[in-house]
Amino acid sequence: MSRIIAGVAGGRRLTSVPGHDTRPTTDRVKEALFSRLDSWDVIAGARVLDLFAGSGALGLESLSRGAHNAILVDHARPAIQALRANATLINKELSNTAPVSNTAPISNTAPINSPAPVNSTAPGKGCAYGARVEQAKAATFLANYSGVSFTLVFLDPPYPMSSEEVDELLAALVPHLAPDAVVCLERASASPAPQWPDGLSPLKPRRYGETTLYFAETPVAETP
Repeated sequence: MSRIIAGVAGGRRLTSVPGHDTRPTTDRVKEALFSRLDSWDVIAGARVLDLFAGSGALGLESLSRGAHNAILVDHARPAIQALRANATLINKELSNTAPVSNTAPISNTAPINSPAPVNSTAPGKGCAYGARVEQAKAATFLANYSGVSFTLVFLDPPYPMSSEEVDELLAALVPHLAPDAVVCLERASASPAPQWPDGLSPLKPRRYGETTLYFAETPVAETP
């Protein structure tokens, strides 16, 4: 069972996804990942997208550490059940610390052609602060999404997914990214490095045994 490492929900245990189809990010890799993101100062206030979310450990860790909201996307029923339980848990923790200014309507982050947020995962009526769950394949979600742009994105596709499919997802992601956004891709170290599309500039990857974390960023917004 994974856990939230740090922040307002630090120490909370998350419901795991049953079976062997989902590969959870190890605590060692997660700690290294968030240490790097903290050093870049990209978590506080972030609008997070967690694709292939599994138990939601990465998106929910971001919320615990100060991200504004997170959309957790997966298509497998066992993962969705775990995501809903974990989102409810973390949103309850966040409700005790939510800033008064977080009053944006939840529809601001709703993708088109998507069911309304499940009540059990909503952080509060009329509030877009916290986590919400979307059941969809990653490519379908990106094709239909028309909400606010994201500032931090996690992709943890199944290791058997082809490099071509991963590269296509990265290209589909670009229109939904804010200026100065950061994208983190987790892949098997034996897999080829991603071919980053126009609009994403690669940063130095980090290898942790059989896992490699790849990073990229979007250009900084120009000052008028």
